[in-house]
Parts: sequence; C-alpha cells; structure tokens
Amino acid sequence: MEPLHSCGLGLLAHLAEAPVSFVKDLTDSVSVENDVATFECELSKPNKKVSWLKNGKPLKPSDKHEIVTEGPRHFLRIPKCELKDAGDFSVKVDGESAVSSAKLSVHGQCDIFTSLTFKTS
Repeated sequence: MEPLHSCGLGLLAHLAEAPVSFVKDLTDSVSVENDVATFECELSKPNKKVSWLKNGKPLKPSDKHEIVTEGPRHFLRIPKCELKDAGDFSVKVDGESAVSSAKLSVHGQCDIFTSLTFKTS
C-alpha cells in the first residue's frame, strides 16, 4: 500500500466538503412606504460571507441597507421603505454557486388606504 502524501489528503478533504446550500431561501415581501422590509435566509454552514444585490447591483451596508449575519442566518433590512426600493433582491454565497432571490413590492400609504376604503364599502 502506498503512503498518502499530505497534498493528497488536502485534496481529499476539499472534495469531501459539501457545497454551501440554502436551508431557508429568501421569500417575496410586500411593504408599505416608511415601514421596515426585511429579507432573511439561512445557509447550511455558519459564518459564510455573502453578497446582497438589488436588480443585479451590489448593495453595501449603509443607513439605507442594514446587513447582518448571525451564524448561518443572513439578513438585509431596509429600515424606511420608499417606492423606489421595490425590485429584485438576491443573496449570493461568496465563492460558491448558491444564490437565492425574492421580490420586494412597496405600496404607497395612500394605496393601502384606498384599497381598504373600497373593500369595506
């Protein structure tokens, strides 16, 4: 039997490691102007770095976009939604092929009031 070389063991360990996957995908969200919108996902492994995107463009942490990681759970929070915040959001695990996507719809406060008024008549 031939001895295993250290570089061969590293390759075997790398091949045996399962890719990261989503345990909980993003889900579509509906918000009202000035309300909070939150996207949440959970990965199969903790503390993995992810990138958030809106309409295919990267998002950075800011007053407008709060990005939080808690172990395997990742959150994108929009504290005060505006109509222009509506769009397609996705989260991608850096260095992996795993991606999850969802839509955010934002309704104006007048839209909600009008909708409720007509439904009660």
